[in-house]
Amino acid sequence: MEKQSKINFILMINPKLASVVEAMEDHQIERFYEEAKKHLDKELDEAAFA
Repeated sequence: MEKQSKINFILMINPKLASVVEAMEDHQIERFYEEAKKHLDKELDEAAFA
């Protein structure tokens, strides 16, 4: 996935990061992207069993 796509995904999950995400380094974007995926997976799992 491209850097901008990862940034867009991060902002979709956590819009509060908008002011800092553009200044993040690649490894930080990757970390936040992985955390955003985990958060989304957790929400989807909870919704599936609700």
